[in-house]
Amino acid sequence: MMHVAVVIFLCSVLVQVHSKCPAFFEEYNAACYYVGNNRVNNVREAFSTCYSLGGYLLNINAVLENDHVINKIKQQPTIFDGYWIGGFFNGQQWVWQKTDQTGNVVDIFMNPQEAQYKNWGPEQPNALGLLVYRPYVAIMTRHRPMPYRWYSENGLVRMPGGMSYVCEADWRPEV
Repeated sequence: MMHVAVVIFLCSVLVQVHSKCPAFFEEYNAACYYVGNNRVNNVREAFSTCYSLGGYLLNINAVLENDHVINKIKQQPTIFDGYWIGGFFNGQQWVWQKTDQTGNVVDIFMNPQEAQYKNWGPEQPNALGLLVYRPYVAIMTRHRPMPYRWYSENGLVRMPGGMSYVCEADWRPEV
């Protein structure tokens, strides 16, 4: 029986070593995704959690990617009111960006407004109140006029049903 346990352990280690995605992430279409299953208080906690898992807040570039993430959210045992994703208002425009655990920008991607695929909710993105410093970020939420669309939100907001996050990580081809 001990030999079986050792073999199972070694197999799980080998699978992890040769995985294209960090632990807990799932590969889909040459990218890695993780839908959080815990409540976070604000976007800073979402940054930190994604970073500690080996990723960053989600950047959505295609309808298939968006649909995949929505399906993964719907499969979660706990559904939160909203999920932090990686769209940020940088003071001039909305951008998809990678961040470290403190929210400092590591890499900037395309402006979601200029991307071919967009899934903003009605009258979004809305950057009202940006004259006062607040980290405005994109979220997916179940409780807006059009569920699972993108909405701009104050990064310090606390929703009654809680917020979680969706992380993405760079896919690493096996060598």
